[in-house]
Amino acid sequence: MPEVWLNGELLDGSVAAIPVTDRGFLFGDGIFTTMKISDGTVREFGAHVRNLMEQCCSLGIRAPDINLSAVKALVQANAAERGTWRLKIIVTGGCQPSLALPERDHGTLLMMLKPIRNGETGVGGLRVALSERRASSARLSSLKSLAYLERLMYRQEAVSRNVDDIISVSPEGWLLESAFANLLIRRDGSLYTPCFELPLLHGSTIDVMIHGARSVLGIKTEQVRWRADDLPPPGRCQLYLVNSLHELQPVVEVDGRVFTRDEDFERRLLKAYEGCVEKTDVVN
Repeated sequence: MPEVWLNGELLDGSVAAIPVTDRGFLFGDGIFTTMKISDGTVREFGAHVRNLMEQCCSLGIRAPDINLSAVKALVQANAAERGTWRLKIIVTGGCQPSLALPERDHGTLLMMLKPIRNGETGVGGLRVALSERRASSARLSSLKSLAYLERLMYRQEAVSRNVDDIISVSPEGWLLESAFANLLIRRDGSLYTPCFELPLLHGSTIDVMIHGARSVLGIKTEQVRWRADDLPPPGRCQLYLVNSLHELQPVVEVDGRVFTRDEDFERRLLKAYEGCVEKTDVVN
């Protein structure tokens, strides 16, 4: 069983345990973040940790210090110096019995590593569908909280409909995001994302991708409120899903409509992103 970092200790994952009174277990009261480690280098560590801290604060949780030495110890314990790995950091809201969200100390700090295998990246393009149910407009939509059931329901909808992912839609019909990624649309040389004021999770990677597009490639970017009918015809646009693990994934089909790829643009955008992403050594 892989080693995990739990409350300041390296433990075998098979024996690591949390109290049954932990609010993360009882109520989903907690925040997590996920980032990519490639050949001993973690991507956007600072941005991910800042987002985690800010979201903990929004729930009244006094978050612990999350330092790089713990990540380095975890990488070494799991022989994760080579290859591509998923680093997940979880902070829970303590063990208080309150049925509200008072200001409180954190409960559990857990860090875990899992290898990302070849074939998990969807490099050939994704087939997606628009959700048949409307997304919640709840405040939780913008938090990476442990209450992740709605996103798992989207993933199950994708499985049931035999597609790779689902695009969620707001109660008003606005396009939002996929189960675990932000949506990026290219039209007439510009890039568009659903407005971050909508009920969606604003990921760190989409910010770096947009920054690279603007600063390196000189591409105009804009946040929009688009419904499905606002999407240009397939021949006039490309669609992508963006997250920290898979970075840029092209979409080749939406509800049976086939979208062509521009592989030269994908390479240029990824190169621009690569030049802008923060890389932190977790080996030396």
